[in-house]
Amino acid sequence: GYRVWALAGHWIEAEDAAYVIACSEPARRRCPGGRKASCGAGYTGSACADCAAGYYKLGAACMPCGPSASVFVTLILANVVFCGLFVVGAVLLRDKPLTLAVQLLLGVIILYTVAKTNAASMTGSLSLLYEILSVVALDFRSVRPGCQGLPGSFSAVFYATLAVCVLVLLVMAGCMAVVRRVWPRRRAFYAARRIRAPIVYGTIMYMTVTQVFAEALLCVPVEKPEGRVWVVAASRDMTCLAGGHIAMFAIALLGFVTYSIGLPVWVLLKVRGLRAAGVAVFAPTKRDLMDEAARTMSA
Repeated sequence: GYRVWALAGHWIEAEDAAYVIACSEPARRRCPGGRKASCGAGYTGSACADCAAGYYKLGAACMPCGPSASVFVTLILANVVFCGLFVVGAVLLRDKPLTLAVQLLLGVIILYTVAKTNAASMTGSLSLLYEILSVVALDFRSVRPGCQGLPGSFSAVFYATLAVCVLVLLVMAGCMAVVRRVWPRRRAFYAARRIRAPIVYGTIMYMTVTQVFAEALLCVPVEKPEGRVWVVAASRDMTCLAGGHIAMFAIALLGFVTYSIGLPVWVLLKVRGLRAAGVAVFAPTKRDLMDEAARTMSA
């Protein structure tokens, strides 16, 4: 009779199905193919898109959680402590040390973002270093969603990331409101810091949140018996603009336009305004020096 066996990197619901789905990376490890086209170790669900019980997502791959709950508790506490340190720094540090701390943190986040592209192949000390970077980068996925009963689905990660960001902002605003009352001589300082601190936090979280928004918006086509169906690239068992993805898509689209695009545009316009007002002075470029030399010679 008519039967289909999937090649490595592809998944099929049953050998008499009339369609084959290309698995997301790491495709061959996720979907080894074969007659039954079962998922590889650590993967489960439609197109092997989810991590199986006892596994968590590291980059694009699913990694074993390990038997120790102490690691999980340590990661949770590390995230709480680091978020707390950021709130304390945003509330108490003066502008110059705060700016220096933010620059160092942004450097770490850039390094973490680059490392994330190859996270699945990291082992040993490199994997440990990557997890430390993920904590410093304030990435919720550092607590290993999927382990110790913590939901590991894409929708859980999406909403948890946004919830953590909102919670940190609320705690920071509350702390500054309390300090303004307790320390009335610094009212002017905290009036300005109340505006600057959320902008600083938004800049720090830009890479992490923008990636979550982009993952919720990016859909890819797959062939199914009913025809071509669009699914979420980050979670291929989730149909685009159907069920729970409708609300997620609306939130992600609004956030991507207002935050991921709006923040850089606002910063650019703000810097241009400060430069035009003479408040911000920038080092002259090579082109500026050449133009100045030409004007001097012509005069």
